[in-house]
Amino acid sequence: MLASLSALSLAGAGHGRYSSAGNSAGFVAFVLFIVMLELLLVAAFYVGGAIAWMGVYTKAGYPWWVGLVPFYNSWVLVKIGGRPESNFWLQIIPYAGIYWTILSLNNVSRSFGKDPAYTVGLLFLPWVFASMLSFGQARYLGPSYVDPARAYQGYPQGYAQPHGQPQGYYQPPAAPQPPYGQLQPGGYGQPYPPSGGIPTQSGTPGDRPESGPRNHPEGGPGTE
Repeated sequence: MLASLSALSLAGAGHGRYSSAGNSAGFVAFVLFIVMLELLLVAAFYVGGAIAWMGVYTKAGYPWWVGLVPFYNSWVLVKIGGRPESNFWLQIIPYAGIYWTILSLNNVSRSFGKDPAYTVGLLFLPWVFASMLSFGQARYLGPSYVDPARAYQGYPQGYAQPHGQPQGYYQPPAAPQPPYGQLQPGGYGQPYPPSGGIPTQSGTPGDRPESGPRNHPEGGPGTE
């Protein structure tokens, strides 16, 4: 009798240990499933954002894969807007970094000819508005923010040269030259009048008066 009771108690204790181990394994499996699901969602969100910004980098002259590289994509985005590279580090500062991020996004939108309202869209709906910049008709006009330290280079006010283009001084377009044989506008190159202030006569050779002594009427000078 006592032996039977002991066997039953031992069997119950073993079953309790097995059930607790099974519950622990199921809980660990559930936690791993949640973690993997979150990682997949984060990866999908990150890749989707990189695709949305892909055209912004290519239009500015950078490779398409820049959007896939963490931190480096934000660094390049600051340069696309024309901000100093130090602004990237200012974006990492808690709370204050929000202000510098908004400034960088505003310069990016202005670099594509957009107004500040478009910056609000980039801030709250980045996938939608970044895709419009990447795959729409927007054209990159160059960095909208010109660093005062680079102002001496002579770029036009408001926009500098895009990435990948040769740097140099800005030269305004030359004025059109008149065809060969024609006088330049403004009177430059016109012949001087002859001595005495009498202007030369224009026209065909048949319209000009004949050279030589002028005939005088009778009784005038030169008659005998």
